[in-house]
Amino acid sequence: MIIAMSTAYHRKKQPEQVRQAILDTACHLAAHEGLGKVSIQALADAVGVTKGGVFHHFPNKKALVHAVFQHLVGKLDRDINDRLAEEDGSYGSFTRAYVRVTFEDEVFHGHEAWRALCMSMANDPDGQALWADWMAHRLAMHAETDNDPHLEIVRFAADGVWLAMLSTAERSVLKDREAVKARLLAMTRPQT
Repeated sequence: MIIAMSTAYHRKKQPEQVRQAILDTACHLAAHEGLGKVSIQALADAVGVTKGGVFHHFPNKKALVHAVFQHLVGKLDRDINDRLAEEDGSYGSFTRAYVRVTFEDEVFHGHEAWRALCMSMANDPDGQALWADWMAHRLAMHAETDNDPHLEIVRFAADGVWLAMLSTAERSVLKDREAVKARLLAMTRPQT
């Protein structure tokens, strides 16, 4: 009896690398097409896996969107934590870190995946809940320094500037970004 040996190439399984490639590609596709238009098949084709390979890591599109959100928020958390390390833990520390990160070029201008995610969250109650949960968690962590309505107004103002910049192709909508950032940061200091 002759046993035929398969000559087919078998890729070494690297599930974490495949999962990361799916997330990175989903962010890229969402930035260019909008999150709602990203299909599982287009994603699978772009990554070079089967639809089953995508579903192995993310059982449905909602889980994929949630993972993309968590991926982006993880980066936001790291950036905020880096700015918090520069703070002394006084009144408004988290809000200052939040404003600084919000106004940074990568978040403010360059990260198209944020644009896609934020625009899709506008009509997505699940996405809105994810953001609200993230913010509630961060505020609970910094309740001693940032539980003040004055600081909440500063964070809302930073969000408004960021959303205005994300929602328009015209980047000059904010004439002097650094002056606005400086004013918001000044508002995070204790009022005398």
